[in-house]
Amino acid sequence: MQRLIEISASEVAAHGRLVDDIYEERALGAIVRGVLAPELLRRAVERVAAMEPDAPRVDTAEGGYALGVMLAPTASAPRGPSFDDYLAATERWSAAELLDADARAAVDAARSALAGGRAVRTPVAPDGRSYAAATLHVFPDGSGAPLHCDSYDALPCHEQLNQLVDRRTQLSWYVPLSLPERGGALSVFQLRHGDAAAAAAPHQQDLPHDSYRVGPGDLIVFDGGRWFHRVDTCYGATPRRTWAGFGGLAADGQSVFFWG
Repeated sequence: MQRLIEISASEVAAHGRLVDDIYEERALGAIVRGVLAPELLRRAVERVAAMEPDAPRVDTAEGGYALGVMLAPTASAPRGPSFDDYLAATERWSAAELLDADARAAVDAARSALAGGRAVRTPVAPDGRSYAAATLHVFPDGSGAPLHCDSYDALPCHEQLNQLVDRRTQLSWYVPLSLPERGGALSVFQLRHGDAAAAAAPHQQDLPHDSYRVGPGDLIVFDGGRWFHRVDTCYGATPRRTWAGFGGLAADGQSVFFWG
């Protein structure tokens, strides 16, 4: 397994093959430092604080929760939501609005650059309704995400997405808006999708892995569909908040999709 590379936001154009290299198993992914400038990050944190009290909340795992619906398993829907419920919930409330237009444009510009300048798109259902562009993941004190692999093409709610996206793998991505005082790192394990028995073994912390701390305003894009990973337990008064989701090359290779 490769390690994540670390680059600055000013260097993304020089790494335009990253997404292709992930698909071709020549790269694990990248942490792009400073995608959100301090003022954009400050505004995003303020918007989250203002919108969170009225936002729909879904319990994920181990005490964490998400604002907005996600096309993935959760504590209440282990096989993911029904596709129609997902689209209806996205129409009612969108986590995309937690970042203003300038911040969303900065994230999209970086993601497009890592995909060789391809257009960044949010999937659209056959009836014209849009998928969620992102989800906000919140991990309060004592919570985290268990070891998992973001490979969801077998879920019923992904049936239409499977026709749009190149399913050799699935990208995972997020932008931290705040981090806990301790913990909350991303740990990526040397366990591939299909190694479920090893992933379920006791003493997971003893399995080979690399840990990464992605800072507020940074962007990470990595091969979450092939490699097991977890969010280490968070400790402190400040929750770990990430604007996050999944992604993949379009089936025709001409654009790159991102969704929540």
